[in-house]
Amino acid sequence: MLLAVVTQAAATTLVGAVAVFAAYAAGSALLLITLAVLASFAGHTLAAALQRVARYAGRIAGALLAVSGAYLLVYWLPQLLGTPRLGDAGLAGLAGRVATAITEHQLAVTLTAAALVIIAAAAVIRTRHTPTDAPPTPEDCCPAEDSTATTPMAPEHTTR
Repeated sequence: MLLAVVTQAAATTLVGAVAVFAAYAAGSALLLITLAVLASFAGHTLAAALQRVARYAGRIAGALLAVSGAYLLVYWLPQLLGTPRLGDAGLAGLAGRVATAITEHQLAVTLTAAALVIIAAAAVIRTRHTPTDAPPTPEDCCPAEDSTATTPMAPEHTTR
């Protein structure tokens, strides 16, 4: 991307080069600021979602390990057996069809991505503005201290 900007800037006058770099800087800044704002809004929601998913982390990791093992088996087994690979043409064809579909329907892909961003931002805003039932009290946090309980003594230091 930067190479295209430099090439365009080199092909124009000084004013054109400054305009090209200013447009590149503005576009980069807009993208980075948007990502930073979305990341800050999504932080709370992401943390809550990860807490819900954390109990399944072992199963998810096991499934990913099994899938990656199957992929490695499919990739390397023909090489080990000395047979041609069967899946390369199918995957390349699928990738080509997906790329063509995205190219032909750029507006739909863009609108879908924008809708997903808006839905995510609305969910974050709704979550942040949902009132809680009541503020926590000290009784909610910790049990009351028992005055009759003995405090443990520090262990005595012994020399050897």
